[in-house]
Amino acid sequence: MPDIKIEPFEIRDTGTIQEIKKGIVKITGLTNCVNGQLVELRSNIKGLVIGFSEREVLALVLGDDTKLTIGDTVYSEEGVFRMPVGKNFIGRVIDTFAVPSDGKGNIREDDFYPIFIEAPGVMERQPVEQPLETGIKIIDSSIPIGRGQRELILGDRVTGKTTIALDTILNQKGKGVICIFCWIGGSHSALVRIVEELQVSGAMDYSVVVSATASDSPAEQYIVPYAALR
Repeated sequence: MPDIKIEPFEIRDTGTIQEIKKGIVKITGLTNCVNGQLVELRSNIKGLVIGFSEREVLALVLGDDTKLTIGDTVYSEEGVFRMPVGKNFIGRVIDTFAVPSDGKGNIREDDFYPIFIEAPGVMERQPVEQPLETGIKIIDSSIPIGRGQRELILGDRVTGKTTIALDTILNQKGKGVICIFCWIGGSHSALVRIVEELQVSGAMDYSVVVSATASDSPAEQYIVPYAALR
C-alpha cells in the first residue's frame, strides 16, 4: 500500500471587507472575533479588531489601506496583538510596534504583553507610597505626586506641557525611575530635538521613547499610547 502524505491544514474564520475609510475597515463575517485580535487583510497587511456588532466588525489597518479593496477576503488569526517588552528597550527609540527607529540595531525582548488588558481593581493595586518630584518647586510644593499615580497635564497648545514632562524626566536621574515618553501625532523634527535633549542630559539611560508621528497612519497613532503602557 503506497504511503499517504497528509498535508497540514488549519481552520480559520473568514470575512469580507465592505468599507474602507481613513484607515478603518468594516468587515462582515468573523463571527468569533474579540477586541484586540489580529486579522489578516492581505499577505503583508494586518488589521486590529477595535469593535464589532452582530453584523460587522471594525478593524484598524496596520499598514497601507490603499492596497486593500472592497470585497477582499479577511482571515482571523489566533490570539490578540502582543507587544515585545524587556529591559533592553531602555535607552532606545521605538515605533508603535516596538521596531527601533534610532539606527542602533534590533532589540531582544524578554517577553510579550497584550496591547489591551483589563486594568486591575483599585483594591488589587499596589499602594502609592513613594513621592515623585518633578523638579519644579511650585508643582512639588502644591501638588503631591506619587510613583504609580496618574496625573494629567492640561493646557492649550504651546503652553509648556511638554516642557513640564521633560523636566520631570530629567529630574529622575539617579532615583531608580524608568521613564517612558510617548510622542503622538507630533512632527518628526520636534521628536528628534526631544531625543537629543534627553541624550545630552543622560536621561536616555533610564528612558524609552515610543513614537507615532504625524506622518504615521491613524492606526499607529491610535495604538501607540497602549504600546507605551506595556
